[in-house]
Amino acid sequence: MSIKPKYSVYIVSHNYGHYVEQAIQSVFEQTETNWELLLIDDGSSDNTSQIFQKYEKDPRIRTFNTNGIGLNAVCNFALNEAFGDYIIRLDGDDYFDENILLVLGNYMSQDPSIGIVYSDHFLVDKDGKKFSYEFTQKINKNENSIEPPNGACCLIDVAKLKKIGGYNTNLNAQDGLDLWLKMKDHHKTKNINLPLYYYRRHGNNLTETPYKIINARREIKHKKASEIVKLTSPIIAIIPCRQNHDFTSSLWSKEINGISLLERDVNICIKSEYFDKIIITCDENIKQTHPHVFKKDNRVKFFLRDERLTSKSVKIEETLNLIAKTYDAEHKGIMLMRYIQTPFISHKTLEEAINSLLITNNDSVIAVEKIRHEIFENKNEDLIQLNYSLSENINTSNFYRDSSTCSVFKTRNLKNSKYRGNKVLGMPVSAAESFFINSFRDLEIASSSTSFNY
Repeated sequence: MSIKPKYSVYIVSHNYGHYVEQAIQSVFEQTETNWELLLIDDGSSDNTSQIFQKYEKDPRIRTFNTNGIGLNAVCNFALNEAFGDYIIRLDGDDYFDENILLVLGNYMSQDPSIGIVYSDHFLVDKDGKKFSYEFTQKINKNENSIEPPNGACCLIDVAKLKKIGGYNTNLNAQDGLDLWLKMKDHHKTKNINLPLYYYRRHGNNLTETPYKIINARREIKHKKASEIVKLTSPIIAIIPCRQNHDFTSSLWSKEINGISLLERDVNICIKSEYFDKIIITCDENIKQTHPHVFKKDNRVKFFLRDERLTSKSVKIEETLNLIAKTYDAEHKGIMLMRYIQTPFISHKTLEEAINSLLITNNDSVIAVEKIRHEIFENKNEDLIQLNYSLSENINTSNFYRDSSTCSVFKTRNLKNSKYRGNKVLGMPVSAAESFFINSFRDLEIASSSTSFNY
């Protein structure tokens, strides 16, 4: 290539022959023309290679076969082959808006300190029909977010990416999170609230394997926070219980398959080495009536709670302050609250919440569940739809609810009588972990869910 390209676009295809020509054409349609295109067939068994051969005579295009080395290794391969100043990935089943290089490139050129710039995107089905508008968070308004960009929506400064070591080839998912966490420690990141990318959901892509994504996300956060956890003390888990004010008395003692909700929670917490103390607090003397729970681990302690403090009208801060006086009088550590009504949470989720707090500058982290159905607001007896575009019927907003699974916060927040503090980060958890027991019927359903283990 005689003229050095400004942009290196690379398209990765592993058996995406059915879609990849649309991806290639979306590069040809760019309003910014100073680009090169790397076509990378990562060991496809379909017609991907035949499609790529059609473009080999174009001097702007180079083709490669990486024989199934995996996405992150392909990303590093493309990084080493790129001639451009900036690089961007396009997965073979997705496609660009015609202005993505122009818009993202302008922002990158205006501020040399930026390492990554990325956009919103549309989700489309297998036929290319839009069904959701996925917003990215405004980083300048919430610089402590760890909700990463999609790894394929990012325009990245090549020199800066190489300097931080490129991609982590030990991961098989969540490349966007790993890259973003590494990059933001050294360079500015910028997001543009325009939908400049079309992300296809067709049942065969990585997005359809949620546990792989969740595990990769947890591994990345754990690695980032591992040294900070060692320096953070005390880390206290709190399991609040009460005799009244739930749908049945002493809900904590109700059983799922022969194990009480409280004991399930204790079993979850003691699996984690993060906790210095695991505090059960209740207005009933559980230690006296259920001593076996406290023999499971010497970190498990009991804190007798005044009956007045269990009322829904009394703020939980009163109980938390009393516990802090005993176990963290200097308010140096962090606390995590667990709720017995959500019995299907994993100790790995609790650790992820703690890690999320430690690697950001937020005051607290709340586990939340994304609301995937329509939301309405009643205004003057009229129902106003909040989360869908009236013109295109596409989901245009992200709404979440408190999943009541866990929340973690810095103990020092209690000094201001607001345990969540001012900077609150939401950490999405699955619908299964968010299952909430609020009736005897829920208890029956939970007992029949034998596939879920604590």
